[in-house]
Amino acid sequence: MKSYRLFLNGVWFQSNTTVPVVNPATGQAFARISTIDRARVRQAVEDAHTAFLSWRRLTGKARGEF
Repeated sequence: MKSYRLFLNGVWFQSNTTVPVVNPATGQAFARISTIDRARVRQAVEDAHTAFLSWRRLTGKARGEF
């Protein structure tokens, strides 16, 4: 089963704790995703807000090039 990392502030993060991703039609888990604690979630939201301040100034074309 494939495990997925999280992309936090420009860095891929793999935690030791994961949760299953379940197909609702079959009830079968098909992947696992890393988890983070509340403090890291808070930091990720703050980082995303900071990044958005410059991101929103880019044109659609410039964003598309990313």
